[in-house]
Amino acid sequence: MIKKILKKTWYSKIGILSILLSPIAFIFLITIKLKYFLYYKSILKKKNFKIPIVVIGNVTVGGSGKTPFCIWLANHLTKKGLTIGIVSSGYRGSSNSPQTVTHNSNPDIVGDEAYMLHKLTSSVVVSGGNRVEATKLLVERDNFDLILHDDGLQHYALKRNYEILMIDSIHLYGNKMLLPSGPLREPLNLAKKRADIEIVTNLNDIKKFENNSLSQYHILTYNKEVENTANKIVKPIDSFANNKIHLVTGIAHNDLILLSLLKYNIDVCIHEYDDHHKFSSNDLNFNDSCPIFITMKDYVKLSKVNNKNLWVLKHEIKPSETLINKIDDDINRLISYEN
Repeated sequence: MIKKILKKTWYSKIGILSILLSPIAFIFLITIKLKYFLYYKSILKKKNFKIPIVVIGNVTVGGSGKTPFCIWLANHLTKKGLTIGIVSSGYRGSSNSPQTVTHNSNPDIVGDEAYMLHKLTSSVVVSGGNRVEATKLLVERDNFDLILHDDGLQHYALKRNYEILMIDSIHLYGNKMLLPSGPLREPLNLAKKRADIEIVTNLNDIKKFENNSLSQYHILTYNKEVENTANKIVKPIDSFANNKIHLVTGIAHNDLILLSLLKYNIDVCIHEYDDHHKFSSNDLNFNDSCPIFITMKDYVKLSKVNNKNLWVLKHEIKPSETLINKIDDDINRLISYEN
């Protein structure tokens, strides 16, 4: 309940609750600026690695498409012949130390996003909240051309060579206030000053964003198909038109998924949980035989559940050509410089 109230406050005009929380936000601002200053002046030392580090992150709390883009980028660079390692925070996982993710890993231990990164890429994935230690584990394991960090923009102790700032096209920066008055993890100007590229994400129609100065580097997001977990049959979402389905999500924002379903006049019964919710089979028990749609991020925690009504949304992203070209040029320069 509290999280829902805060989310509504963050993505509305500045209201009474934001103002009441502003003293805490001010303390957070001082803490962040002091920490940033200490690392900027090298009073606190950053850990430097010989392998180039690319951080994919955002400045707001909640989803901005970091993990799907990290998956795309890892696969894109692997196809070019590069050996890629990935560090995931393992957020909401129970592990206290970095560990390599395998097919036998438990998503509740290593984190749902870490397990999904392992499942959908051929990269070595290390899960661990301490990004420096997780990177050390990767470096000791193999000789990578590049290491990607899914999230970690505010982890100043890790020296990085390239920063990708992801911006959710639907929610942008909310009320532009710092936590807990708003959704910002750090002052917006600090994040923008460090970013090597800013990418607008979660677009389903570029025309709605074409007059925005950020639209040059964008990612279109599609939810066109679902796959049945029991028989592996794939169906287009529009085949469920005019029918009732259950949408079960434990993600930060499900706006685009809802848009994809409602445009086909699908009767959507929403069951919305907190981001990274630890699902159980009980969360899928409904008093009907209607199809149940779920995201891959949520399904990795339910992969052992046998439910013939369960369908996984096939989430697809399409980066713009200008984005692909810039990323290719920047990564090529980065690797050439480091070598």
